[in-house]
Amino acid sequence: MATETGKTLKSLPKEIKVMIARQVVQEEYIKNKTVARYATVDRAWQSIVEQVTMRELNFSNEDLIMFESIFSVIRRRQYLQYIGLEFVFKNQVETVNNDHWTSRAYCKHLVRLDAEMNRESINEEDDFTAWDARHINFDLTNTLYWFINYTACWKRSEISRRGICLELVSKTRSYCQELARRFLEYHPTILTDSSNTVEDNQRAFLFQSASRDFDRQAQWDDALERDLNTLAGDLTFESMTSEFISGISISATNFRYISPHVIKTLASKLPFAEYIDWQYNSRFCSKKQHDRLIDEQIAFVNQLPATVKKLCLRQIGHGQFWSWSGRQMAYDSPKRGELAAVLALLAAKQLIKLSVTCAIDGLDFFRLAGHRTLWPWLRHLTLTTSCFDDVEPSSSEPPRAAQIQGVIWRAGRAALRMPQLGFFTLNNANLERGVGVFFSFKVQTHEPLNFEPSSAVIELFADESNKHATNDILTRLSLRKWQEVAVGRCLKLTLNVGWSRNAEMYWQGTLMEGMSSWGRLRQPMVRERGDALLEGFASGSEASSLAEST
Repeated sequence: MATETGKTLKSLPKEIKVMIARQVVQEEYIKNKTVARYATVDRAWQSIVEQVTMRELNFSNEDLIMFESIFSVIRRRQYLQYIGLEFVFKNQVETVNNDHWTSRAYCKHLVRLDAEMNRESINEEDDFTAWDARHINFDLTNTLYWFINYTACWKRSEISRRGICLELVSKTRSYCQELARRFLEYHPTILTDSSNTVEDNQRAFLFQSASRDFDRQAQWDDALERDLNTLAGDLTFESMTSEFISGISISATNFRYISPHVIKTLASKLPFAEYIDWQYNSRFCSKKQHDRLIDEQIAFVNQLPATVKKLCLRQIGHGQFWSWSGRQMAYDSPKRGELAAVLALLAAKQLIKLSVTCAIDGLDFFRLAGHRTLWPWLRHLTLTTSCFDDVEPSSSEPPRAAQIQGVIWRAGRAALRMPQLGFFTLNNANLERGVGVFFSFKVQTHEPLNFEPSSAVIELFADESNKHATNDILTRLSLRKWQEVAVGRCLKLTLNVGWSRNAEMYWQGTLMEGMSSWGRLRQPMVRERGDALLEGFASGSEASSLAEST
């Protein structure tokens, strides 16, 4: 039976095998089972299963031997495109079992907590806190060295042509953060008073602890760099690089952020890395520390090597903060415009993808999009701006509607001068409503085996305040993109307009009126999946003739 199944699988197209394998993997993962038994059916089937299951893998610093065992089989290395190294650190408080939270431990840790929260300088840091920092640096350094040293023996021909994206995921709490959580859980009356809730007090403790972590960051960075060089012994960090590491992804799920200094060091030492994704949490830092963080980001962007072509900055909170009192607040830093300016210049110089989900000044970004500023390589652009909110500005500033129209107008004009741009989203971060989409468009190109034509997908979210500016820009933008992808292709146009039915009808009418002057694009031609199947695999010339006839 297994032999017959193997013969049947061999006769199937590779695309069908991949579809079956994905279905099997999803089903088995949901049931928390292994898919290894499917690999015994046939060698070809085994290759398909491994290709699906080994594309993205996560390992903790305790699972590195398993990683070495899996990829000792050379053929599996070509499937790996993403490897996540997770660092889970247990500090001195986390090792205390809840059942052993005695009065003695309570008194000892309360004294430590009080001393930690009231110390005035880093030099007063106690031995336990300093040990935690050294322990984190050692584990991070040791794991990085092990991974790069092990994969350095791999040949370029053995791995995916896309390279491997290396993600570093840090999961830990500082001593004070964990200790405050313990006291809130077992002794909430200590942290409460008549004016604040327990939750607010917890945020206040988190703010104080994380704020001090930001102050210690420069010291930690220097120690980490020394540890990297010391651990390598006679080797230099350059000798540990692997030419096939194509991307670096950094995310800190705790409140201690990984600074731009560390990322810049990694990027400069991995000369083939084209992609950097950096997620950080600044919701517990002060205004002064936030400005210092933006200064570090600006220096980081200015010093990125020319090999970096894709950059993603993700900030948790979008400019929203928890203050020392545990209350939420917003801070519109004047330095957001400086960061936007250097990002715009970097995009003009070398980027093909830029995704910024931290709050920057959209006007300052697009202000550089004059007639002399071009972004010739940029294909993907995602921006989150927060230069305004629902509160009307002062009399000396333009009204909110004018601000919105200004951003949309500049963004649209910039996009119209980038024919290669295939994806563009402009968002607004609002303290009350979260993140809203001003407008978004994307041009999707489907492979022929998917039996679908290329399609231009345009989404518009408009309210009464900005619909006129958005309508004008999106109409021209959609017509431009429609014309670019129409030659030799069949198109499908999708509109998604939010908040106002009148805005939707107005924009659709404007779009169709604009199309009437474009000759053969008088009406959109839509081909559904069933039509393509009935007509078979039409060649490019056949698709072109169909479009012309319409």
